[in-house]
Amino acid sequence: MQTSRVLIGVALAIAVAGCGGDSSRGGQDAGADAAPADPAIGPYTGALVAADGTEAILELTIGTAARRREALLPVTGRATFAAGSFGQVTIDGTYDADAHTLTATLTGTGLVIDATFDGTRLTGHLGSGAPIDLVPGPASLVQAYCGTFLSSDQQLVGKWTLLTSPTLGLAGGAYAASGTGGALGGVLAGTIDSSGALALTMSPSGSATGTVTGTMAMGTWSAASKTGSFTGASAACPVTGTVTGVTVTAAPMTIASGASADLTATVTGTGSFSTAVAWQIVDGGGTITGVGTTVTYTAPTVTAMTVAHVRAIAAADSTRLGTVAITITPPGTGPLVGVHHTIAVGDSGFYLAVKTDGTVIAWGNDTFGQLGNGTPNADSATPVAVLGLTNVIAVAAGDFHALALEGDGTVWAWGLNQTGELGGIATTGTPTQITSLAGLHVIAIAAGASFSLAVTDAGAVYAFGTNDSGQCGPGGATVTLPQAAGIATSIQVAAGHAHTMVVKQVDPVTRHVLTMGGNGAGQLGNGTVTGQSTPVTLAGNTALDIAAGYDHSVAIIDGALYAWGNVQALGMNATGAQTTPLAIPALVSPRHVAAGYETTFVALLGGTVWSFGSDQQNALGVGLPDQFVSTPTQLPGLSGVTGLAAHGLHAAALTATGEVYTWGAGATATPALAVTGIAQPQ
Repeated sequence: MQTSRVLIGVALAIAVAGCGGDSSRGGQDAGADAAPADPAIGPYTGALVAADGTEAILELTIGTAARRREALLPVTGRATFAAGSFGQVTIDGTYDADAHTLTATLTGTGLVIDATFDGTRLTGHLGSGAPIDLVPGPASLVQAYCGTFLSSDQQLVGKWTLLTSPTLGLAGGAYAASGTGGALGGVLAGTIDSSGALALTMSPSGSATGTVTGTMAMGTWSAASKTGSFTGASAACPVTGTVTGVTVTAAPMTIASGASADLTATVTGTGSFSTAVAWQIVDGGGTITGVGTTVTYTAPTVTAMTVAHVRAIAAADSTRLGTVAITITPPGTGPLVGVHHTIAVGDSGFYLAVKTDGTVIAWGNDTFGQLGNGTPNADSATPVAVLGLTNVIAVAAGDFHALALEGDGTVWAWGLNQTGELGGIATTGTPTQITSLAGLHVIAIAAGASFSLAVTDAGAVYAFGTNDSGQCGPGGATVTLPQAAGIATSIQVAAGHAHTMVVKQVDPVTRHVLTMGGNGAGQLGNGTVTGQSTPVTLAGNTALDIAAGYDHSVAIIDGALYAWGNVQALGMNATGAQTTPLAIPALVSPRHVAAGYETTFVALLGGTVWSFGSDQQNALGVGLPDQFVSTPTQLPGLSGVTGLAAHGLHAAALTATGEVYTWGAGATATPALAVTGIAQPQ
């Protein structure tokens, strides 16, 4: 281990064991050779804390002079380090009773203690320049506490060690932290009463107050224009253990200007170690809210694509850190809606929802096990837990199959595997990982009638399942294992009955809508009714959301709503094809879209939901059964909607307060509350 690891940001406090006599009597008669020796001063019990998490308990003894005129007294002791290769080292040096100075070295570390003694208290500094404060107190009456030192903005993190002696009413300790803006380190000194009430001062500046109860020490502090907290730890101090690494994940990895992402830090190590971290925004701007290993990052307002790097630093060892890159897109280009949809609706009449804890629930039709609870063909009107999923960020539903995307980029599938839509998994009522996607980090999923789509973090689209109309790209009528569809830089997908929609990030400010597959009703939007297995690029530059219905398509492009395909899905009491995108000017500031069988749904910026198309079996949710609704009509009782889902004659909406409302065939004519506690789309 290098010496510099101890010298950076080191602070020391030593509680003195025994208030020995004043050893500063070097000015007495030089002829008093036969005078008795001075009593020993010590031992001292102390704590060493470094900004990188290194800590040690020290024992220090100042010896006696053989003759009174001898002013240099020997200093001996030891330091036992909590972790690292130092182990236990010896301390040796001298105390000058005339000059009231103490100099000692920790053998093998290059650490020098240089202090003065006024007969009651020693003050000084280490070789690194950090201060020392030595408070009297017998070692046998000293209890050691260790813990995490954290600023409230989480940009300073380190450790503290506190030595207390309620019997003598004394307390002393050391702290050191590093982070954005440099390092902060010093000593703690003050008093503690018999009840454990603690009153401390901090050096070099600031103050701290707190309490010690049982085996925990807690408190608050302020120093160097920052405030924060002491987080207590076991009295078995110092804690043994070694941190080996920190990993950081962000969900999602790409967010819009001003939007948020959830950050999670995982600290790994051996033995007993702290999992606490401090968060730092390295570059790119933004803010972090929350405390602990899971926080929320909010992007700044940007006018051009920006990459922000956010770092988590281990409290137990600040040399261990992890960094994640988050792409921030400017207004009009960022994903304002659910690339990660947390609700989904299946055409056969089943529903999926991701709960706030990352688990999934399902209800409705279960003919082929699409509820995922291990009991196929057991319909349930009330939600049941989908088995084995704990960190889900998105779900998708086809006719009789379901998909789930976990935060680690893995995809899980269950239900009917009629033509390969489960990616190589046989029909099952239990979620199973699609191992054919192993090694790919998936960021978005979609499910059509009997085919599935996945987008990787590299922007590639993979498709599998029925391909009779080219919805999976070139190839045979069935794609049993995921195949690349030949589309790059993609960020979002949608799947209809037999056609695919993709949002492609062309450059930092340009996002195009691509379509491929079946086109009998003009749902590809290319001016024809001829299907194709290669992507068609539609006009427009800033796609914000897409939805694929049975045989029509919906998209928000350049801030306006467009729809095309089967004219009945547009509310026309006729037959025919709308082969190019048709603007729907009646709706202002659209933000979310969904599409089912001849139904179209739009959530506006204010959170209201509007629909148009065919209200067969109450599919539109506006209470106009079996009517064609050509003018967008507001759904009653819905507000604050943040997510939409539709498939067949079923639909659902998610509100900002985590409530899911459903309507359509077999349900209600207008939205009714189904479940609560559902996670927000990301």
